[in-house]
Amino acid sequence: MRFAPKYPPNVRQAVARLRLDEDRSGPEIAAVLRAGEAAGCDPTDIPVAAVYDIADRERNRRQAEIDARQSKTSEGQAAVTHRKLVEMAEQQRRRLEREAARNGGKLNLTELHKLASTIGNPNRGQPPPPASQALESSNGTSAPPKPKQEQSDFQHQDHAEPRHQQD
Repeated sequence: MRFAPKYPPNVRQAVARLRLDEDRSGPEIAAVLRAGEAAGCDPTDIPVAAVYDIADRERNRRQAEIDARQSKTSEGQAAVTHRKLVEMAEQQRRRLEREAARNGGKLNLTELHKLASTIGNPNRGQPPPPASQALESSNGTSAPPKPKQEQSDFQHQDHAEPRHQQD
């Protein structure tokens, strides 16, 4: 169940246009709307946080439309996946910076290493190819060689005690 929007569609459209298309700041948009200077809008008192929220929702809606159009091809799906990976990595980087600022400038190197290895190898943890590729090889056509599975960071580390040779 969704709540009814607090602001009418014309105000939401004005916020999206001013913030996303004209790249105005939140306080500036709130002032324009309060003064009634936005095209097609009566004077509206809107908090700056609501301006940012409306603009963020519209940005996500627009991006979802673009992603839906692009993901109709395999190249487009790869581009969408890459964009999402970069976006998540950027969010993670900002989180690490905030944590470092709280911890007196000490960066969590383990988390940074995980982030870097994820960016360096985006295919890690991917499921195996679909069964349709396996069916192609049974039809007499040669199947492409299976890619070598990467070991996880945990598998790379020597956690086991060294074994002693018995005489």
